[in-house]
Amino acid sequence: MKKTNIRIRSNFVFEDKNEYFLSSVNDIQQWKELKEDEFNGFKEEDVTNRLKSLMKEYDIYTNVNFYDEDKNNTTKKIELEKKGGG
Repeated sequence: MKKTNIRIRSNFVFEDKNEYFLSSVNDIQQWKELKEDEFNGFKEEDVTNRLKSLMKEYDIYTNVNFYDEDKNNTTKKIELEKKGGG
């Protein structure tokens, strides 16, 4: 397993044999200082399919921070209905 310079919603991503795993690390200094024997303690969900899809869709594979829609997204969207003037 190795560290990458790819992020999803500011969290860094590990790569392991062409599979990608979200980490719980979002601080660049902590990511830089993280030792290989500590990786498993910070490894979270498998994001392989989602990440490969995003990389292909935007044709970018390195030095990127993807902000995709997430089921836990707390951003509120307001839609206004436009009515005729008068």
